[in-house]
Formats: sequence, C-alpha cells, structure tokens
Amino acid sequence: MISKDFLSMSNSELASLHRYLSHVNGTEISKILKPCYVPKTIIYKSELFNKMGIEKPQIKEFKDNIDKKYRSFNILTDQYTLAIIMGMIHTHRKRRTETSKLLYQFLAIKFHSSLHHIFFPKFCSDELWKTTLNKVSSKHLYREKDGVSNAIIHVVNSLYKIYKPILDGKTIDDKKMVRMIYDLRHRLFQSMRSFATVYYDQQKKMGSTKTSDDVEEKPDVQIIADKISMSIGTFGQVDLSSLNLAISKSGIKRDIGVSIINGISDVEYKEQIKFIMILISRTGNLMNICKDSSRNALVRRIESGVKIGKYNAKAEMLKLMYSTELGYRLKGMYKTQLVIFLSHYLTNFTKTKIC
Repeated sequence: MISKDFLSMSNSELASLHRYLSHVNGTEISKILKPCYVPKTIIYKSELFNKMGIEKPQIKEFKDNIDKKYRSFNILTDQYTLAIIMGMIHTHRKRRTETSKLLYQFLAIKFHSSLHHIFFPKFCSDELWKTTLNKVSSKHLYREKDGVSNAIIHVVNSLYKIYKPILDGKTIDDKKMVRMIYDLRHRLFQSMRSFATVYYDQQKKMGSTKTSDDVEEKPDVQIIADKISMSIGTFGQVDLSSLNLAISKSGIKRDIGVSIINGISDVEYKEQIKFIMILISRTGNLMNICKDSSRNALVRRIESGVKIGKYNAKAEMLKLMYSTELGYRLKGMYKTQLVIFLSHYLTNFTKTKIC
C-alpha cells in the first residue's frame, strides 16, 4: 500500500507543470501523426524532474514502499516511469486531475516510443507505413480512430476513466496501481504488434522498397546516425556479437572493452555518438558495411584519421572514450587499439541494424 506522498509542490509549481505537460504532450501527439515518427521523451526527463522537484533518493523511497513482489517487474525498474507515477499520484491528491491525466498521457507517449523501437528496430518506411494503415482491419485501433495519435488519446482516456478511483483514496493499492500502468502499456503493445505484423507482411509482398526508378531506397544518413545514437545512448543497448568482434579484432582486454561500451551506453553521450556516426558515414559509404570486406576497409580508413573538414572520426572516438569514467585509464593505452575497437563495435552494431 502507498500512503505517503513523496512530492511537495506549490500551486504555482503545479500550474507550471500543467502548462509544460500540455505543451509537450500536444507537440508529441501532433508529431505522431507523421508516419514512422518516434517520440524522444528522454529529452524531457531533466526538465520534468526539475518541475516536479524529484530526486533519485525520493524515487528509491517510493519504490521501497511498493510490495516486493511488484518491485522487480521490468516496468518498475525504470526511474523515469516511477517518477511519472509519483507525479500522477501527487497531482491527483492535490485535486489536479487534469494534470495527473496529462502525466498518464505522457507515460503513454513514452511507452509508444519504446514499443516503436522494439517493433521497428531497423528502419521504417513512410510509404509502407501509410500503406499498412489502409491494409489493417477496419477494427484496428489505428484505423478505427483515424491514426496513431488518436488511438493513443483514446486508450489514455478510456483507461484513466476506469482506473481514476484507484488514485482517490488516502492509500493506494499496489496491485491496482501496477495494473493501471501495465494495462496502458499492454493496450499500446497490442495495437503496435498487430500493426507491425501487417507492416512486415506488406514488406514481404513488396520485396525491398523501391523507388519509381526501381532503385532500392537508402535510409538517410541522418536517420541512421540518430537511430544508432538513440539505441546506444538513450536505450543503453549493448550488442554482444559486436562487442566480441571488436575485442577479437583489436586485441583489447575483455574487461576494458566491456567497460568502454557500458560507459558510452548512456544518454550523456548520445550526441557525441551521433556526431561520430555522421563522420563515419562521410569517411566511407555506410550502405556497403553489409559486406565484411567493405566494413573492414571502412575501419581502416577511420583508423588512418581521414579528415572530414576540420574533424575526423578517429579523434572524436578518442574524445568520447576519454570522457567516460574509465578515461584516465584509457589515456595510457595505445590510441590505435582503442580506435580499432570502437570502430569495429560501431560499424558492426550499425550493420546489425541496417543489413
């Protein structure tokens, strides 16, 4: 049972939070109208925490008040999700129902983003997305509600109406609260999964996506760079096959290699990774890395320090690795070995995403 209130917000702070959420949710919901759009909710985390006055110790204390059998649930291991739930409870107790509902809606947007990365881990075709919307069953929520945005709004409104009484009492039943969160994600999951099934069926029927000139459509470099930096920096994805390959090719000690990848797999380094990926794409054609010989040639070009304007991928890679907690130790190692390691990791990681 949750009875304690872990937040303390004044009326003016509550009003500020409401305005902020109205703007953010409105912006993201409108953008979700576009085919293949993926909300980047991580960019709002710092500001949202600041507006709610949330610190990590409060999140830990809140989680400790949840029954042990629910604490280990995957959905409750994310501090961001827990903070949003804390905000929902606090604003509702302050009789700011609409603000609480906005937080529930923001959580839905966050879940939609993570589900999109799960079901469309490589690339998403705008045209195929539009085609799929017309091919799914007329009873599918995306089609019935005339788009993904309206479907999300519908799910939030219907579930909040059902579960709102859970937030009314002085004490909140853990089981019911967890169900309120899981039902939201489950409803969004069902819609995304059934949509993705039709999407990939259509993709198989069409074969590889072609342009009017029957030339295979290439994913934009900016999209690739954004996708890789999001996967590594925002979502902390670690590809073990790429890690093992990078360790083998560079001869670096395993514990060092693992520490480097764990170190850069943080949102703090997202923009650096994105910049490095753009430099790599200009060092050699990323579309050729599906062939190992071409990928290895690209690694050699990176290690040689090919300049792109006044920058080069090699120097930026070293800068990235030196900026991690392990940096002081890495500065005493051979630069070539470090660059070869990270080059192989990033190029092979990209290969798994686009090939």
